[in-house]
Amino acid sequence: MDRDGSRMSLLSEINRRLSNYFSPWNSRLTILSGGLVLATLFLERLAFYSVLTNLYIYLTKAWSSDEALSATLLLTGLAYFSALPAGWLADAVVGRYWTIIGGLCLYVMAYGALTTLAFNALASAGCSADFSGQWCTTYIYTIIVAIGLAVGTVKSNVPAFGAAQMRHGNLRTFFSFYYWCINGGALLGVGCIAYWEQVTTNGFPAAFAVATGVLLLALMLMLAGKRVFVAHSPSDVSVISGLVHMVKEGVTGRIAARGLESPTEPYARVTVEGSEELLDPVNRNAADNSPCWLDFAKIRYGGSHSDESVDEAKKMGPVLLLLVFMIPYWLIFLQSNSGFQAQAVHLKVDLGDFMFPTAWLGLVDQIFVLALIPIVNGFFIPLLERMGFTIKLTVKISIGCVIAAFSILAAGGLETASIRTWQNGGFVTQQIGHATYNASTVSILWQAPQYCLLGTSEVFATIGSLELAHTLAPRALKGLVMGLLAAFEGLASFFSIGLLAALTPGWIQPDATHFEGHYDFFFYLLAALQLTVILLYCIASFVRNKWRGAANYDEDVLHS
Repeated sequence: MDRDGSRMSLLSEINRRLSNYFSPWNSRLTILSGGLVLATLFLERLAFYSVLTNLYIYLTKAWSSDEALSATLLLTGLAYFSALPAGWLADAVVGRYWTIIGGLCLYVMAYGALTTLAFNALASAGCSADFSGQWCTTYIYTIIVAIGLAVGTVKSNVPAFGAAQMRHGNLRTFFSFYYWCINGGALLGVGCIAYWEQVTTNGFPAAFAVATGVLLLALMLMLAGKRVFVAHSPSDVSVISGLVHMVKEGVTGRIAARGLESPTEPYARVTVEGSEELLDPVNRNAADNSPCWLDFAKIRYGGSHSDESVDEAKKMGPVLLLLVFMIPYWLIFLQSNSGFQAQAVHLKVDLGDFMFPTAWLGLVDQIFVLALIPIVNGFFIPLLERMGFTIKLTVKISIGCVIAAFSILAAGGLETASIRTWQNGGFVTQQIGHATYNASTVSILWQAPQYCLLGTSEVFATIGSLELAHTLAPRALKGLVMGLLAAFEGLASFFSIGLLAALTPGWIQPDATHFEGHYDFFFYLLAALQLTVILLYCIASFVRNKWRGAANYDEDVLHS
């Protein structure tokens, strides 16, 4: 009996230990699952930047400058804008894990198609490596769209999915590693693979093949970790679906209420689930008797949503104003992988015994961000607060926007100097990758200041906008607000495509006649847009403070 009891006790102990080891809440599995997500993120960022950084140069071997710029901006815009529908897909349809898997599968297929094109494997089918062929342009744009959608799908779901693994870990530690994995992958992709693409004759096909293999490895890691991941099932109704339904009820309810109002009657009746409520059309602007259009989604006005959920949604107003305010900034920010690259190939890259890769100056931006974040947020701002000076979030964002304007002004000044140098006989012909470019004798190193300023602006504007958007957003809609922030950055990219089309072939010329155009005017235009928006904001703030007196809740938050 004792022997049986000992045996049962031993079996129970073994079972308990095995259960603890394989439990999804075990700290060791937290480290494993979180590590797999971070490794996947690192590999995805490496592959993404190894292609994006030199995509303009790769496309200009057969396309004009404006076509290559538009394609690059299209990829960037889709990568940001698709974050919103990808979040809805994960929340309401298939869950985050399978959304990430689907995004990585699309990623691998798109990169595989790009690699096939680069190796000239489709020449017999009518699409050669120099993009000649009737259907080659359609094929390339299909690849670009697929990559953009894949990037947005993966990028929008990895942070939340990784955070869900931290049941026995520090969430702040995870996001610290998350940020370093993003920048570490970008540094390796730009510093090594993008360099390889530019300095070797057949660098692009080999680099694309390596990037495809990296993505395939990321997909294998996610599939291998399925048994240890904490994966939540999709909910029946996502936040986006609920908000769309709320807006629909608000609009239809307001239209129905307006139709019931009679000019000869002081009151109109609105049926609310079998009862009737009197509305005063004469005094409906009064604070105590004036439902706004979204209030008609409330149950007491005939809708299906609680007062609390509708009131939370109404707080999205200041968030939307912030997103619109940031569009000119995003227009400048997006130039780091498009306009600055178009400028770089027409500056002298020969530094004597070394051909400086145009992609490497993008590293200056990332290094500046990594270096300034602890200095600004960990030392400078706390020091000012101890001295009694408080920097409001809107002021912090405005400082970043002004610095971004100086960055694009520096780019415009450099372009003006380059054009004048070329016109005065200071020109060279140089080969970058597989293409030959006309360039001025102005050194590419003069781009460093504009990248430094842009990196500095990110510390203030980008991080500040994330913090302010998170602060302003209602608790139930914070995920949606983060998706909207990415979506508006995508909209800025699409707007930039339209702006380029409008300025071609006037200011924006093909590479062969680059110096006959005025790319500097394009940079100056972006700076003027940014400074104009900041000026309008300052005027609006002055008028509000002068005429409105005490601020309401939203204004207090907006200026906190």
